[in-house]
Amino acid sequence: MRTHTHRLALAAPLLAVAAAGCGDPPAARPAARSAFESSKSDITRTVAKWDSGAGVAARVADKSSGKTAVYVLATKTPPKWRDGSKAWVTVAKAVVGTTPVATVVVGVKELAPGHFEGSGSKRDCVVGWSMRDWATPKDSDAPDFAWSDNETGYCDVTLREGRSGGHLEGRLRAKLFSNDKKNTFTIDTGYVYLVR
Repeated sequence: MRTHTHRLALAAPLLAVAAAGCGDPPAARPAARSAFESSKSDITRTVAKWDSGAGVAARVADKSSGKTAVYVLATKTPPKWRDGSKAWVTVAKAVVGTTPVATVVVGVKELAPGHFEGSGSKRDCVVGWSMRDWATPKDSDAPDFAWSDNETGYCDVTLREGRSGGHLEGRLRAKLFSNDKKNTFTIDTGYVYLVR
């Protein structure tokens, strides 16, 4: 299985990523675990300095392509309460140059330390994933958008106090099924950093 790594660089208002490991570049990281740990460090170093926002490092397996990639996704927009979801929701993107290449949505019922679980029947948290830009909330219904509350999907998020006051950080895992039931994404290792 080939592993891809998308590396972090600053670009307002999002963290941008440059491909470093899509098969050819010499800067490719050989192991997914080390790529994830490096991406996690990038998130912690960068997002922790912001006044608001969120960052996610995620090792994502795409069942349809058979590929696994490590993504760094971020936004300077703080988590927002969404009545429809009954959750604090953040939408973060991975960008190559100026082009969004992936979007993650993370929602938790409380912006506080704790363990949150979500599935089709339990909504303490929800995770969504797309291999493209998520421009409007209507995109969440797109056939290729995958969610933890579709089919037998699930997610769990464990948050603890972050490195500064008002910050949260923690672990994220999820199995996501696309709305059209044609694809599955698995986040087996994920890290989230939230600045409230």
